[in-house]
Amino acid sequence: MQESGKSMSYYQPEMIPREEVLDLEKKGKQLKIGILAESDPYETRIPITPQGVELLVENSHEVLLESNAGTNSRFTDNNYTEAGARVITEKNQVFEADILLKVSPLLPEEIELLKPGQTIITSLHLATRKESYFKRLMEKRVTAMAFELLKDDYHEFPVLRSMCEIAGTVSVRIGAQYLSNIDNGKGILLGGIT
Repeated sequence: MQESGKSMSYYQPEMIPREEVLDLEKKGKQLKIGILAESDPYETRIPITPQGVELLVENSHEVLLESNAGTNSRFTDNNYTEAGARVITEKNQVFEADILLKVSPLLPEEIELLKPGQTIITSLHLATRKESYFKRLMEKRVTAMAFELLKDDYHEFPVLRSMCEIAGTVSVRIGAQYLSNIDNGKGILLGGIT
């Protein structure tokens, strides 16, 4: 290639495509998000993993984790601090957050710690709660979101669907374990091998 008598190479700086620099200014309000520990001894889930916390922190949000909230899910406080969360030992300090995350419904004593304007994202188990439970939430003037009832654009329940998929997958593994002779089962393999 020739341009004005000078030979031009594809490797000259003028010919190399440049990356587009996007505006990375943080928009919106910085939120303080609290993750509460589960009080139910049979609840082993946690509403957000350290990877999710890292995404929130990267987007300029502050995450407060009640100490040992992830223990039953095999996540340590250290996993969360490495992701950018601040571990809090006093439950009432976690209730200073704008948004609170929990898997099981709030206990009556936790409802008493709520402040007006907070958002709670948890399972509410509408069918098992008494009317007084919801009246107390309304008196506290909070927004309570039942994650098991969140619908997407297709009127489906994505959180509930995810939990069902996990439970379905795990149930086969648990069934296989109990059928094995290690757990005093009949020694049968799933799949019908003769």
